[in-house]
Amino acid sequence: MHVIKWWALALSLLFACSVTVVLVTVNRFMDNPTFLVQQETIYSTMSFPSVLVCPEITFHDDKIDQFVKGLYVKDVIRQLAAFFSPDVVYQREDLENIEHFLRHNGLEVDAAGRKLMTTCEETLIRCRWNGKMVDCSMLFQMELTGDGYCCVFNGRSLSREIVEYGIHGKHSQDEWLTSNYGHASGLMLVVNQTQKLDNVDLSYKWIALQSSQHYVETTVNGTPLNPGSEQWARYTFQGFQIAYGARSLSDRLRRCRMADQPLKLFPTYHRDYCLVECELERTLKRCNCARAVHPKPPGIRYCKTRNLLCAKHAMISSDTKECNCPQACDVASDVVQTTSFGLMPSVQPFDTF
Repeated sequence: MHVIKWWALALSLLFACSVTVVLVTVNRFMDNPTFLVQQETIYSTMSFPSVLVCPEITFHDDKIDQFVKGLYVKDVIRQLAAFFSPDVVYQREDLENIEHFLRHNGLEVDAAGRKLMTTCEETLIRCRWNGKMVDCSMLFQMELTGDGYCCVFNGRSLSREIVEYGIHGKHSQDEWLTSNYGHASGLMLVVNQTQKLDNVDLSYKWIALQSSQHYVETTVNGTPLNPGSEQWARYTFQGFQIAYGARSLSDRLRRCRMADQPLKLFPTYHRDYCLVECELERTLKRCNCARAVHPKPPGIRYCKTRNLLCAKHAMISSDTKECNCPQACDVASDVVQTTSFGLMPSVQPFDTF
C-alpha cells in the first residue's frame, strides 16, 4: 500500500510537469509565433515588343540611278512615294508617266518602291540582341506597313500572310522572347544617318514600338531618330483581365470585343485592326480601289494616280464615330517612353559597339 502511494505521487508530479511544459511551449509560441514558408524561385519570360525602324519616305540618288539608269524619269521618280505616304507632294501628269513606265517594264508600284527604298542592311549598321552581337538581317525584314516601308522586328504582315496562307489561314509565327529586363539587355541598334535628306520636315528616320506580334498594317506614332544622339526607349504594357461570366455577354452589353473574335481580314481583334478594315471598306466604297499600304485581299484593285486624292480623303482618324470599333477587352495597352542624349566627344556612350 505504501508503494502504491509513492507511485501515485510520482505519476501526479510527472503529469504536472508535462502539463507545465506544454503550457510554457504554447505561451511562448503565442507570444512569438514562428511561421514556416516554402520558398520558390520563379523564372519567367515575356514577349519582346515589335520594333519598327522606318527609313525616310524618300528615294535617294544612288537608288534612282540603279533603278532608272539615267532615263528621263529620274527627275520625277521621287513622286512615286506618294503611293505610300499621303504627305508626299506629286504632280498627276508626272505620276501617270511613271505608272506607264513601270507598266511597260512589267513592274508593280510596291515592287518599284521596295527597289528604291533604303534597305534594312543599309539602314541598320549593327545590332545587339540580349547582350550578343548578331547580324541585323537575322532580326529585321523590310515590310510594307501603314506608314510605308519599314524594317520590322517581331511583327507580322497581314498582306504577306494572306498571299501565303489565305484569309484566316493557319500560320505559326516565331516570336522573340526575353527573360532579361533592363537597359543592359534587350535590343540595341546603330542606325545609319549619313544619307542626304531632301526635306528635313518630311524625310527622317523614326522608330516605333508595339505589342509583340502586332500587325504592321496599322499606323503608329513613332519617335524621330536624331542624328548624332544616343536614344533609349522603355517599353511597358498594362494588361487587362475580364471576368469569365462577362465573356458570354454580347458585344453590345460588354462594350468591348474579345481578342479571339476575328475580323473579316485580321485573324484576331484589335481596335487598330478594326479601324484599318473600316478605312479599307470606306476607300473601296468611295474610290473603288485600295491604298497600297492596305492589306491585300484577293480581287482588290489598288488606287492609281487618278484615285490617290480620293483615297487620301477617305482616310479616317482614330477617333472616328463612323466605324464600329470598340476597345478590346483583353488586349494590353502599350506605354513607351524615350530619352535622348547627344553624342559628345567628352561623354562616352553607354555601349561603344
